[in-house]
Amino acid sequence: MDHDPTRRGALQCLGLGAGALFTLVGGAPMGFDLARAADPDAAAQMGTPLFVQISDTHIGFDKAANPDTAGTLNRTIDLVNALPAQPALILHTGDVTHLSKPAQFDQAAQLMSRLRVTELHVTPGEHDVTDGVGTDFFARYGAASQNRGY
Repeated sequence: MDHDPTRRGALQCLGLGAGALFTLVGGAPMGFDLARAADPDAAAQMGTPLFVQISDTHIGFDKAANPDTAGTLNRTIDLVNALPAQPALILHTGDVTHLSKPAQFDQAAQLMSRLRVTELHVTPGEHDVTDGVGTDFFARYGAASQNRGY
């Protein structure tokens, strides 16, 4: 398998993972509403999520659409940590930061360290690799792939 860290390669990998997930759940994808799971009565009826996907946190963005991205991520983390049973893994599927700044990656890592999960996998979005190769992104999240890509 080619280990060239391209967007196409990442999408192929994500597609294969999604296909495996459909197989594991019998082809019937089920959503899980974190906000609804905060209600103990609803949570008991919902079961346990296999994994949680977080995306587009854009740490560092501060415009009208979301003037407090850190607060939004903190609320999401609180909801995940409040689940009656923790998911097996959490996937962050891109745009961890808004402008790929080291301070933004540092803040995101500090916030996500609060997640109570045994596995956290992070893939880059276009906002995480503004230098073209994702130097700062892979410095923080590349260990799982030996810094060869996704």
